[in-house]
Amino acid sequence: MMSECGPDFLCIGMQKSGTHWLYHRLRAHPDFCMLPRKELQFFGRAFPSPKVQAKLMAKRDAWLAEGTFTPADQAFTDLFMGLERRRDHPVSVYRSLFQFTGDRLSGDITPFYSSLDDTAIAAIKQALPDTKVMMIVRDPVARVWSALNDAANEGRIDGMCLRDADALRDVVQTHPAFARTSFPAASYRRWSRHFDVAVFDFADILQRPRALRDEIVTYLGGRAGLPMDTDAAENTKAGRFRLAQSPQIAAALRTLFADELRDCTQLFGDMARTWGR
Repeated sequence: MMSECGPDFLCIGMQKSGTHWLYHRLRAHPDFCMLPRKELQFFGRAFPSPKVQAKLMAKRDAWLAEGTFTPADQAFTDLFMGLERRRDHPVSVYRSLFQFTGDRLSGDITPFYSSLDDTAIAAIKQALPDTKVMMIVRDPVARVWSALNDAANEGRIDGMCLRDADALRDVVQTHPAFARTSFPAASYRRWSRHFDVAVFDFADILQRPRALRDEIVTYLGGRAGLPMDTDAAENTKAGRFRLAQSPQIAAALRTLFADELRDCTQLFGDMARTWGR
C-alpha cells in the first residue's frame, strides 16, 4: 500500500478491451478504493474534461439514488469538479485526487494512455516511478471492429465504412480514435521502454473471468480468492448491435493489421496466435 497519495497503478488499455469490467471488479474488492470516475484522462489532454465531469455527475446522481456513493466518492467529486481546466496542471494535482483512498489500493484506468508518445511516457515515469502499469490486450481486428460499430451507431463516423473496404481503410488510418489506439504491440513497446508492463488477455474475461480477476488483483497487491461481487462475468455492454463483416471487410482489416498481428504474436505469444482470423 502507498503511504503518499497517488495511484498504485495505471491501466493503459486497450479501449474496448474490458476496462469497464476491470473497474467494477476492483471497486467491489475490499482491498481497493477505486475513484468514482474510471478514466481520469489527466495525461496528454487538457484536464479535467467537461465530458468527464458530466459523466462523473451523472454517476454521482445514480449512485446516490442507490445509496452506494461513499464519503470518499463525494470528497473526490468536490475536488474534481472544482478544478480549472488546464493543460499544465502539476502532477501534484493528479496525486491529490487519490488522497481520499486511505490505505487501500487505487488506480487510474484510462485506455487513452495507450496512445501517448515516448516523451509523455518518460515524463510519467519520472513523476510516478513506482507506479505499476498494466494493459488488457485484445485482437486488434476484433477491437477496431467493435469500436467502429459503436462509432457508427453513435453517429461519430459514417456507417458506410462498415460496408465499404476503401472507406474503412480511410477511417482506420486517419481517424485518431482508431489510428492511435488499435495497435497493442506498438503501445506495449512504447510503454515497456519506461515501465515493466503487465499484460492480460481480454479473452479471459469471457472464458475465465474469476481467475483473471484474481490474477490482476494479485499483481496489483490485493488478496486473491476472496468473495467478491457475484457479477464477475458481467458484460454490461453485451447485446450492442454489431454488423457482420463481409469477406471484403474482413480481408481489408486483416491487411491493415498484418504487421501489427505479426508483432503481437512475437510479443504476446499464444494469446495472439489466432488473432485476425
